[in-house]
This record gives sequence, C-alpha cells and structure tokens, in this order.
Amino acid sequence: PGGRPIAVPRPEHLIAMKVHAMRNAPDRTWQELADIAYLLRLDGVNRDEVKRYFERADLLERWHALERGF
Repeated sequence: PGGRPIAVPRPEHLIAMKVHAMRNAPDRTWQELADIAYLLRLDGVNRDEVKRYFERADLLERWHALERGF
C-alpha cells in the first residue's frame, strides 16, 4: 500500500495452517486438500517442507493422497 512493501505468508506457511486445520477438524479435510493442491501448483513451493508438515501432524496418508491426485 502506498508503494511500501508488506509481508505476506509463503505458500508453505498457508499449507501448514491448513494441515493444522485438518488435524483439528477432520470434517474440513477435503476442502483443505483442494486448497493445498492449488497452493502446491505455485512455482517454487518446497514440497519437502510441506511433506514434513503432514508428517508432524500424523497425516502422511493425506500427503500420499495429494501425490496421487486424491
């Protein structure tokens, strides 16, 4: 705004929040996965970092579903 730079979250951070939301509200899983799939298509997203978020949340099976195109 006004020519000043502003900080915005990286796609990986948005994905981390969505993984957290899935873990805490499983009924949101499919919408969150759709959003994550979109974010993963952005250039430069670190897929290894994203996979670690799924591992830490004990949701690795959801990561594999994304890789298969759920």
